[in-house]
Amino acid sequence: MKQSVKGVAVVSLLAACSVDTKNAVGQVEGPGQNTWECKDGHDNDGDGLLDCEDPDCGETEYCSQPTSPGLESGFDSYDTAVDHAALVVEIVPSNPTTEDDLECLIAEPLAGSGQVGAAYRFVWNQGGHQVSETNTVLSDHTAAGQGWTCEVTVTFPNNGREVTASAAVEVLSNGAPSAPRVLIQDMGGYLVCLITKASEDPDGDPVRYGYSWDRDNEATEFNSAVVSNEETSAGETWTCHVSSSDGHLEGATGSASIVLVD
Repeated sequence: MKQSVKGVAVVSLLAACSVDTKNAVGQVEGPGQNTWECKDGHDNDGDGLLDCEDPDCGETEYCSQPTSPGLESGFDSYDTAVDHAALVVEIVPSNPTTEDDLECLIAEPLAGSGQVGAAYRFVWNQGGHQVSETNTVLSDHTAAGQGWTCEVTVTFPNNGREVTASAAVEVLSNGAPSAPRVLIQDMGGYLVCLITKASEDPDGDPVRYGYSWDRDNEATEFNSAVVSNEETSAGETWTCHVSSSDGHLEGATGSASIVLVD
């Protein structure tokens, strides 16, 4: 009888002294236990797997529930989400000229809550030299033929992990638009200046047009595409001038003339 009691005492003592294997070597004995060790960013059991990547954490409440859309289960802003994050950077405009400011934008930010508490650093490099640590480079500081690279680094404060992405562009020289082709038609009560062929801009910039009219080689106050016949007389020569601009440079001007008859 005494022997039996001693055996029970030994078993009880061992049970009282048992150590949660997760506390000792990073293992989890059941779901929901020691959740903090499954989201501390460390390889607690030395198997090369961190937090929710470790199957031993798979049954914990933390790792079995997605934390936010776009993140795998158990990944949050300060843990292994950093290792799985995709950061995409772009420079706008994508085909800049010497008239354009360069702006570095985050096209695809880190998924879910990964941005919370993180520090963003922008670095511009030109010709292998660091030039600026802002997200914008003004056109005054660029020149045709230069290559510019923007690098963005996101640092997470609790563990110092970083995600870096970059984008590059080449600055082009800005070209002026070509002259439009112009025709004047008498539309029965109005002279109408028509653009029969639009200007072409070498950089693909949108082109704006301006109108002016001459009467017998003298400038008039008319500045639209239409002149009423009430302003005209037989025998006069009217000339329409159409200027072109891409918003940065004035392009060539197209002109057409018509002689009015009875």
